[in-house]
Amino acid sequence: MFGNILAEIKKMRTTMKFIGREELKARHGELGGEPIFRMVEAERVHTNFLCVIPASAILILVEVCGMIWAVVNKIKFDYCKGFIVSCLSFTAVAVIFVCFIERKLKDTDFSLTQKKTTYIVFWAVYCLESMSFSIMELLDRGTVNNYLCFIFLFTVLPVIEPLPRTAVLVVTFLTETAVMIKSGSYNPDVMLICFVAFLIASVASYATFFRYMSTKITEKSLEHFANGDHLTMLTNRRGFASLGPELKKYCENKSLNLLVIMADIDNFKAYNDSYGHIEGDICLKNVAARIRENFSRSTDICARYGGEEFLVMSAIRDDEKILEHIRTLLDDVETSYDKNGGVTMSVGVCISDTPSKYSLNELIKIADDELYNAKANGKNCFSYKGRVYKK
Repeated sequence: MFGNILAEIKKMRTTMKFIGREELKARHGELGGEPIFRMVEAERVHTNFLCVIPASAILILVEVCGMIWAVVNKIKFDYCKGFIVSCLSFTAVAVIFVCFIERKLKDTDFSLTQKKTTYIVFWAVYCLESMSFSIMELLDRGTVNNYLCFIFLFTVLPVIEPLPRTAVLVVTFLTETAVMIKSGSYNPDVMLICFVAFLIASVASYATFFRYMSTKITEKSLEHFANGDHLTMLTNRRGFASLGPELKKYCENKSLNLLVIMADIDNFKAYNDSYGHIEGDICLKNVAARIRENFSRSTDICARYGGEEFLVMSAIRDDEKILEHIRTLLDDVETSYDKNGGVTMSVGVCISDTPSKYSLNELIKIADDELYNAKANGKNCFSYKGRVYKK
């Protein structure tokens, strides 16, 4: 049985294609990345972020039910104060986190890294609180019901990487064992139950993570073949045609400014003629990677609009801040790729504080006109409202 499970895990790991740095360079250009994996990672983080709510509710419910059951049956708890403090403290933490999540999920500036940090902090609190509650139960009643409940929820709800989750399970199992021995309530049958639960949870952690990632990567890959550009791994014009109107409507509903950028690699035809189409493809991949790194929020759309032309749409609040961000993008493109003498890019910028007044094509046309202005004024710069900004 375990041999089949391990074989399945090995097969899923191969299917997922966790690729190293050198292979990434070979497949996506010298400075490329794995955007499909990054999209799946973002979805995984979002899933764990949302799991805070049911985890909080279930743990609070378990603790409250335990309290009510003890009161009804007139059971005396030696660690009653500990139970109450544990329940109230976790309830307070859970309420704070749930309110924080509800607010931050609507904030377009709340980054993926911040989300990941938030859910890691919550799950750390969850593990500590669950362990304290289960240890008090073990000391008071000699049972491990809450520990088994904790293992089950921690294994099923979040999609956390197998190694850190297994490490947590190992620590909790050793802690329960130490408490049993120290308190003199060592019971071989209870130990066996905890050990079996630990093994099942460890295997399930690997299986659920790899199956989740494998399935999501396959789904994103198929979606990308339909709506993505295979060379640069950005959205293609077909994908943009469906995503663009949605982002525009989102900005209208949220009263946000809509940013439209048209970017073009300078002298790309001459670059192709000088170094060949293979080097030209590598150049496109690397420029796309720089664009994707600078506009990586969930409310950003990065598309390959033509041969060497790129289109970016984003929901923004601060116009001055985004202009500095575009300046950084131009600098990144020039300094991060110095092969064959370097590459530069010209950018046209359109920012609309009333997106509903214009059609999407009109906004793109404005950005395109600004791009021509940047090209006519020396290239390697960006143009906004007719004014050219050098790096």
